[in-house]
Amino acid sequence: MRSRSALVLALVGTLALGLVAFAAERPTLTTQDFTYDFERSEVDFKNDIAHFFGHVRVTQGTNSIEAQQAVARAFRSENKQWEFRDAVLVKTAEAELTAQSATAAFENNVLVQARVEGSPAHFERRADGSERLARGRARSIEYDVVREVVTLSGDVWFGYGSDEFRGDTVVYDLRDERVRVDARDTGRVRGVIRPRGDEQTGAERQGTSAEGGTAVLTDDVVSEGEA
Repeated sequence: MRSRSALVLALVGTLALGLVAFAAERPTLTTQDFTYDFERSEVDFKNDIAHFFGHVRVTQGTNSIEAQQAVARAFRSENKQWEFRDAVLVKTAEAELTAQSATAAFENNVLVQARVEGSPAHFERRADGSERLARGRARSIEYDVVREVVTLSGDVWFGYGSDEFRGDTVVYDLRDERVRVDARDTGRVRGVIRPRGDEQTGAERQGTSAEGGTAVLTDDVVSEGEA
């Protein structure tokens, strides 16, 4: 009986530690007030849809979205979706996106995901304390704010510092500084890795920056810095 109780306690302890570790890995989302301002609005209370016009700005902590027009569906709900049009600018503490249009999903009034589209749409991020600038352009860009992952799709150009990649899809993990480039329909990925100074380190020759970022190229190319 004692051994069974000890086993149960051990299992409970292991589960508790696992839950604590899982919680520690999950990013902490802001709980600051969700605010918005605009010049003119039309609200359909029956269908819970709001239209905003004229320098629309949605803000929560360091996160903000600006546009000339916006539509909010499930407007009074904590889980809502906004659509933005014309001169769209999405900003977080980690990244900045510009485009012609965007959709943004909010859960519990917190921005969790944004998708922007343009011809092209643009993405930019500067790492803290680093001169290396990650930036890119594509027909559409999805930004998972919770996972801190940016996915660029359609005629993609992506740059990290002085290095450049072209493909159909680029997935950039902001947290781990890891880049995956996929050719898909085009069948080829084009990459340019430029020397930094007179001598290249082995890491740079393999597509891995001295700061620890990694590029993994796929589809009919030699992988660079493959894990």
